[in-house]
Order: sequence, then structure tokens, then C-alpha cells
Amino acid sequence: MKSLKVDICIIGGGIAGLWTLNRLRQQGYQTILIENADLGGDQTCASQGIIHGGTKYALTGTVTGSAKAISEMPKRWLSCLKGDGEIDLNQVEILAPHQFLWTENDIATRLTGFFASKLMQSKMVAIKSDQQADFFHQQYRNSQFNGHVYQLNEPVINTQQLINKLFNNYKQSVIKATISDIKRTSDNDYQLYFDGDVNIQTKQLILTAGNGNQALYHKIFSDSNAKHSMQVMQQRPLQMLMLKGKNLKPIYAHRLGVSALPTITISSHKIPELDETIWYIGGELAEKFATKSQYELIIAAKEQLSKFIPWQNFENIDWSSLYVNRAEPLMDKGQRPDNQFMAVKDNIILAWPVKLALTPLLADDICNLLEQSRLIAKNKPLPIEFENFIKPGLCKMPWEKTKQWSQ
Repeated sequence: MKSLKVDICIIGGGIAGLWTLNRLRQQGYQTILIENADLGGDQTCASQGIIHGGTKYALTGTVTGSAKAISEMPKRWLSCLKGDGEIDLNQVEILAPHQFLWTENDIATRLTGFFASKLMQSKMVAIKSDQQADFFHQQYRNSQFNGHVYQLNEPVINTQQLINKLFNNYKQSVIKATISDIKRTSDNDYQLYFDGDVNIQTKQLILTAGNGNQALYHKIFSDSNAKHSMQVMQQRPLQMLMLKGKNLKPIYAHRLGVSALPTITISSHKIPELDETIWYIGGELAEKFATKSQYELIIAAKEQLSKFIPWQNFENIDWSSLYVNRAEPLMDKGQRPDNQFMAVKDNIILAWPVKLALTPLLADDICNLLEQSRLIAKNKPLPIEFENFIKPGLCKMPWEKTKQWSQ
């Protein structure tokens, strides 16, 4: 059996792994990424592609830890999307340069202080009835709505193109393989075993496998007596709603309710070959029906959407859903994590970005840590054998994988 040696091995080909790979390769670290399925296939391509700037996470009227941490992220992402940031993403489509938030009068009155706060002043602009976006025009004209519309200066991007771009930047460093075992060597490196006649030895492991991090962590420390107490991950399930039809207008918006979480969050995606639009819907609705049947979700959604968006015609619309298990670091009492997460044990970095927008901050944390480690960035080439490894495919979007739609 032949052993290939590299300095750093990232396991997991979602947004966290690929972004970190790009940063480490830029800095000259000899780095590979291993993915056992499709790139971005578990959580990244199932996200709505929203680059949050804090607004959505401060809707209780107070500025939370999440809002502070994420405040500057849209600016940083937009710099990359223009091609002059830390990673060149200028080929990634911006689906919408901003989003909208709409709310009824009574709720808006309670949140007047929040909307006027210093943190939100640069993020949100109130839209007058004679200046509102096309989607909300009908509601004013028909007097079906008595509330307010705000523009959120937070972009929405094409996650599939994002993953593809990050992969193509350093595709020679990405391989598709299933790890059968991981062992610690006598010199404190790690040996990764696969089916076949090749294994990989690495000085540093970075786990960015999302839902797979827990199993990998147990695999690495399988000889530990504390194996069963090494819980490092929690899951927060969702059931995302999908609508498909020719008469759906593109919309990127949050409907604000009484809780800290928007009642619904809608992003849109075109299917040009069918002349159809997809509405991909998350928010409180997706969390509340996370463990319910698809039928129950759709029945409730039809009632809510006809109430929240009475000017939209829902005839001849197909409905479906997608179950998503969001993976997060284990928090006390199952609380939502506010920020990106990184933990270190025996030359292993365990990492979750927590939110798509926080990925650059997670990569910062990893890069800063490695600067203090035994590793030296030398721009060493990868062993030539890596050219013979299979490359993973690109994730499909949720509506591309869905076969069952109903009316």
C-alpha cells in the first residue's frame, strides 16, 4: 500500500471546506480536500443563498450577538463577488442585490426603535407606497395591505455557482473518496485509509463535514473510553417549502411576524427551459413543520400564503418540500449558536460556519490558528498521484432533485 503525504487535509466539501481550501492554498499550504459525495450537497446547496447582515437576527428589537458578528459580512462578500476580495467570485450570479421585509402596522410600531438603531440604519430603507418594488405594487393598488415594506441591503447569491467556482479555483486539490478509517501515527500525524491501495498521511486534519463531523470525530477517537460522551454536534431540522409555476413573480423577502424569526423567508429561482419560477421558502414555517408530513406543511402553507400575500394568484402552482438537517456545534441546552465555531484537539480542527455569511470569518479563525502551528506554508506541490483521483460532482439544487410535486 502506498502512502501519500500532505500537510493539511480538509474533510467535507461544503462551503466551509471549499472556502478554507481556497484560503490555505492562497497562503501556500499544501492542502487537499476530501468529499465522499457531491460538493455542497448536504446543506450548502439547500440554503437560500442569503448573505445576512444582521437584520434577520435582530428582529426582537434588540441587537444580538449574531447581528454584531455578521454585520460586515455583506460588504466582504460583495468585494469577492466583484472580483477584488480575498477570493475571486466574480463569476457567481447575484440573484438579488437586496431583499425586502414586509410587516403589518402594529408590529412595525413595536419595532420602531429597532428599525432606527445605528446597526440597522445602513441595512434597511423604508419604501414608500409610490416607490415600492414590483412584487408589492399590486397590494397597494388594491388596498389589500396595511403595513410597511423595507429594503434590506443584503444580497442573495446562487449557491450552486458559488460551490462550483470555489471548486474550480483549486480543483487539483479536491478528491472524491470515502474514508474507511483514521489512525494516529507515532509522530502525531494522521493516517487516512480508503478502499484500494493508497492511503494519505497528513499533519493537520480540518473537519468541515457538517452532519458528518460527529461520525468523523468518533472515528478518530474510537480507542477512547470517553467515545460515547464525545457529543460535539446538534441538529436543527427544517422542512423547506417549494412552489413552482409560470405565474410566480421573483421575490426575495421576509415577512415579519411576532417572533424573532421571520414567519416566512422567500427566495426565487428561474427555470428558463420551463419558463417557470421556483419559490424556496424557509423561516418559522420551515422550523415549525420540520417533523411534520409534507402534506401538513403544504396545507398550512396554502393558508398562510393566501393570508400574507393575498394579491398573488396560486392557481396552477405545484407544491413540494425538502427536509434539511442543519448541523451545528453542540450548545448548552440546545441554544442557537450566534457565531462561527472552531474547536481544536490533537491537531484536529472541528469547524462549522453556522451561517453561510459567516464562512469567511471561520476561515480567518482557521488561518490564524495555523500560523501559530508547526506547519509552514512552502507552496509545496501535491504528489502527482492526486491527479488520478476521481473528482466529486456538483450538488443539485433542491427543486432539481425533487420528483414529487402536488397541487
